Amino acid sequence: MSTNRSALRIGLFVCLALAASPVGAQLRWTGGAQNNLPDVSGAAVAYDSLRQRIVLFGGRDVFGLTPALTWEWDGIRWQVRPSAAQPSPRTDARAVFDPVRGKVVLFGGAGINNTPIYGDTWEWDGQSWTQRNFVTQPAARTDFNMVWDTVRQRAVLHGGIDPTGQLLGDTWEYDGANWIPRPTLGRGPQQRARHAMAYDSARQRVVVFGGQTTVAGRPYAVDLWEWDGSGWTARSTLSLPAGRFYPEMAFDPRSGTMHVFGGEIQVQPVAEHWELVGPAWASRGNAFGARFGHRMLYVPGQGVCAIGGFGDGRYHNTLARFDNLRWSFWPGTTGAVAAGGLASLSASNRLVHFGGSTSGRLFDSTWVREPNTAEWRLLPQTTAPSPRARFAMTGHPSSDQIVLFGGMDGAVRDDTWLFDGVRWQAATPATPPGRRQGHALAYHPSARGYVTFSGQGSTALWTDTLLFRDGQWSALTPTVSPPPRSEYGLAYEGTKGGVLLFGGTGASGVPLDDTWLWDGSTWQALQPSQRPSARAGHSLTWDATRQRVVLFGGADANGNRGDTWEWNGATWLARAALTPPSARRNHAATYDSARGGVVIHGGFAGSLVVGTDTTHWLLATNPATLAVLGPSCDANTSLSAYGMPVVGAAHFGFALGRAPASAPAVLVLDNSRQVLQLGACALYVPGVLLQLLGATSAAGQARFDLPIPPVPQLARLQLDVQGLVWLPGGPLFGSLAATAGMRMTVGD
Repeated sequence: MSTNRSALRIGLFVCLALAASPVGAQLRWTGGAQNNLPDVSGAAVAYDSLRQRIVLFGGRDVFGLTPALTWEWDGIRWQVRPSAAQPSPRTDARAVFDPVRGKVVLFGGAGINNTPIYGDTWEWDGQSWTQRNFVTQPAARTDFNMVWDTVRQRAVLHGGIDPTGQLLGDTWEYDGANWIPRPTLGRGPQQRARHAMAYDSARQRVVVFGGQTTVAGRPYAVDLWEWDGSGWTARSTLSLPAGRFYPEMAFDPRSGTMHVFGGEIQVQPVAEHWELVGPAWASRGNAFGARFGHRMLYVPGQGVCAIGGFGDGRYHNTLARFDNLRWSFWPGTTGAVAAGGLASLSASNRLVHFGGSTSGRLFDSTWVREPNTAEWRLLPQTTAPSPRARFAMTGHPSSDQIVLFGGMDGAVRDDTWLFDGVRWQAATPATPPGRRQGHALAYHPSARGYVTFSGQGSTALWTDTLLFRDGQWSALTPTVSPPPRSEYGLAYEGTKGGVLLFGGTGASGVPLDDTWLWDGSTWQALQPSQRPSARAGHSLTWDATRQRVVLFGGADANGNRGDTWEWNGATWLARAALTPPSARRNHAATYDSARGGVVIHGGFAGSLVVGTDTTHWLLATNPATLAVLGPSCDANTSLSAYGMPVVGAAHFGFALGRAPASAPAVLVLDNSRQVLQLGACALYVPGVLLQLLGATSAAGQARFDLPIPPVPQLARLQLDVQGLVWLPGGPLFGSLAATAGMRMTVGD
């Protein structure tokens, strides 16, 4: 019987077996929103040291006041905590944590357009909010500040703006039972708002810096004051940062230093980070972005943290931490980014992300994600490619080498860089290829090099096919090539041993939907029976676990896409994956060998300006498996599988080897049953549900193709397989040689 007839019979058999197969779950996307806090500025924030979580309430965003929601960060995720009673929506309130009573204390703030201005006190016990009422309490206010004095065990409040718009200069303390006005005898940081406050636990002082004053011609306060519980004292320090509105300040007890970050100078957010070391301030350079309206606090084990705020032209939901050396996002993430590069260090199973852009800003950051960790880690580099986007980057399939080529850093680039997991090194090819962006790279095993095609040059699209090998670029000369394009997908294609190309934007600016295969010497136009819509900015990745190419996202005529497609070696299959990422384009993708699935990161989702910071993995709910059941009763004849038994596999099957030449052969499949022992031989398929007949070649080999239909319900179908070959005098019935058995489980 021919192999084609065998394929038809196995297809029919599998379809009939659906009735006996449990319903298989689909593929699933995991990971996703590491920081699901909405963008927010001016929120009330405190650290609950007993429950070890950050509590956040209120604030504003691009739409106005945020909903009256209480958010808690437990070190892994933000979660909304409902409460029957709670403060009304507000911004520029302040909160502290009272560890004596285990309560977060919130006071004041402003409604929409500063109406009304609040003067109420609320407490959060981890389960619900309770309003506290006092005969004597501070006047209603906004843009004030409040911190917790850990030695005197009370909150200290100072300044702000009242409902008439007047700046306040009073000082109050809250001990959990009463609000207590503290006379200052006219000394201290009088009438002041939008200032920074923090508690210095080493010197046991409340410290005030900057803000808005009533001094004519000097609205930006340039002074430092300390409260010791009895009165205010001006403190003289060297190199005090320039005055500003909305700076934030926090004390790090590990280093015994005070930190100031951000603020607004002349209506411009700043990214400055300053540290007070002894009697002098030292600049720590710019932090992760310009901010005001953010909040800062110290979190044990993490360091000084900054949350949210407005800057770089938008509101933010970022949570960042400073470890006395550098800022990083928590959980560690690259931050919002698109058009960057993602590749795998295959030998050490690490992921690397480089560069990209968001809000018009280009990056040159190198981020590493170790196997089985939940965070990206910034890897500082003394030498690296310039900040850029729209470059090509890919890794070697078996070693820790990553190649980066071209891109846009303000000008179109033609440089090539190598990364070994530790450092970047510029390659020095004798003949650099032309400058380009929007192209892609894929490793071609038989060519032992990296292939790229076309891309957008300085003035037009390229039409060339290039190979990077042993540090040198060479131009290839195929007789047929795809039309020139940019923002296409390119990936190794293991079933044919080539490189697959799909889509992109052509010379006319119109998205394309064609599929091409590079076999090492020429391009071949493929004609699949179905295909994704014409698109650009999508990702294309070889999934080594499931032996197929995965396409995700991109943008077509209808906008950003969030669909998942797979190339099975013969055609494109639309896959309805569970919990897909949001629709996006210009994300980065690679194969993650540590998790055994395709991974994507970042991209433009809902915006062509602002990137995302999420990482997602495409994993099988039901992995395909192949397991040997037992020994063969013939020392020579072998059974092996090629491909993986996954739903929709066009190139999967079994091969007999080391058998007699030109002999009748059969492959037997059966449901998993009790093994039938026949003397020294074991029959692993006693039910013989299906026989596929064939014959061995002159080399003693036989191949049985078993394509699996693209039917999701086939996932988890389990079959036992065994090969038999005619052998006069053989150990089975005196006329057959039997291979070892093999159990296959169909995967998603």
